[in-house]
Amino acid sequence: MFKYILKRIGISILLLVAVSLIIYFILRLMPVDFVTMNSNLQSNPEQAEMHREALGLDDNSFWGIIKGYGKWVGSLFEKDAETGHISLGQTFSGSKSVAQLLVQGIPYSFIVAAVATVFEFLIAIPLGITAATHQYSFRDYFITVLVMIGISLPSFFFANIFKTVFAEALGWFPVSGAGTFRHYVLPIFTISVLSLGGRMRMTRTNMLEVLNSDYIRTARAKGLSENKVINKHAFRNTLIPLVTTLAGLLPSLFSGAIITEQIFGLPGIGKMALEYTNEGDIPFIMGYNMFLATLSVVGILLADIMYAVVDPRVKLK
Repeated sequence: MFKYILKRIGISILLLVAVSLIIYFILRLMPVDFVTMNSNLQSNPEQAEMHREALGLDDNSFWGIIKGYGKWVGSLFEKDAETGHISLGQTFSGSKSVAQLLVQGIPYSFIVAAVATVFEFLIAIPLGITAATHQYSFRDYFITVLVMIGISLPSFFFANIFKTVFAEALGWFPVSGAGTFRHYVLPIFTISVLSLGGRMRMTRTNMLEVLNSDYIRTARAKGLSENKVINKHAFRNTLIPLVTTLAGLLPSLFSGAIITEQIFGLPGIGKMALEYTNEGDIPFIMGYNMFLATLSVVGILLADIMYAVVDPRVKLK
């Protein structure tokens, strides 16, 4: 296990370097001047030129981009003058480093995503199982309709409906902000509704496949109760495909729901990412994307390890 993890960490580092190169090249090859499009630098030519030179943005040749990439990598390890920690680069606004902004926005996004994920698993998995065990019944059709609604309708549709009805019309919850627990209810509810459909469908499909397996028929032939067949034998094997989703779960907890946070005015990392992307802030764009890439790599590693925990037949070697 230890050797496997060390090997995967080494491969992950190389993968992150490759990802950072690709993202940086894509940004630099875009036909825009990120410095001049930033509102904070439009009225300050001296500061704009300083950022352009510091990041090597004045040379768009191949080697110029390579040099710019090297300067960006070097800026990651510079110390933040305010906190004394690694800055991950300085934003074009100059008021805060990328690391400070990530630390500032992540807690809001994490609270919403973590609570929504708990509700998602607590609701979606039991509903998916009951739909599979009552296939072609009214219960199954009703859950399937819910799945289709959750998958088909976009986040801005649900978010605006919940905001209009429960916040503006009824006044049960605040319209925007993040001051109290009540501010988080509608964003959590929105994300939960949107994520339920996919999880229910996956659970139902996996459970149906397991229930049609030979060993399930054998367990029933031996006289085991239906509850024991479902909860002990079928459900454990249903977990194996669900473990695959762990790879994307970790990034989703910290990345923030960009549209949902924007609609409800939640100062999370998703809303922040949209604002800084519109401003063309390369240091933040790179830092944010590399943060998500790192979480994705860690999530994939955790998913591989969890395979061996859930299914002893899986060998990490």
